[in-house]
Amino acid sequence: MSQISTKQKILIEGMHLLQQRGLNGFSFQDIASKLKLSKPSLYDHYASKDELVLAIIDEYRRQFDQWAISVRDATPLAQIQGTFAIFEKFAFEGRKICPVLALGTDMESISPKIRKVMNTFVNYWLAWLEGRLKQGQSDGSINKNLPPKATAALIYSQLMGAQFQTRIRDDLTHIKEAKKFLALLLQK
Repeated sequence: MSQISTKQKILIEGMHLLQQRGLNGFSFQDIASKLKLSKPSLYDHYASKDELVLAIIDEYRRQFDQWAISVRDATPLAQIQGTFAIFEKFAFEGRKICPVLALGTDMESISPKIRKVMNTFVNYWLAWLEGRLKQGQSDGSINKNLPPKATAALIYSQLMGAQFQTRIRDDLTHIKEAKKFLALLLQK
């Protein structure tokens, strides 16, 4: 079994802190203290906090891609509903939220490069959702009267809003209810 590298440990801890506290809620010193490293040693792996955040978004996309592959044989509706499980897992793991939503609270203080990567990632999610909707409409399992692009945006917004409400109210029913509602909306 391979050991986790220091760089990977920093990435994992940075993601954890970002998802719990937001970008401005943690520092390299927080990561160094948690991992019992010197703060300067973090810079050996990530030249800046921006570089770490870009790596976090890349890791989040990699995890999403792995998840999408794992559910590719499910029905389009089941795949769409499965996205809610991603956010339920975050909520169970220390009241975390997705990295994109966590960064969204700090939009005015993040670099243009991070904003661009966030936008690319959100568009990637939207395209994935739109693809599942079109697939379901094609096979007759999803309501053909729903415009795929607008419906994908609605689903994504619902995912983000459900996370937000779950965190504010410390109650997972918001994610579960949003999942049920969207299933009713999408079905023929």
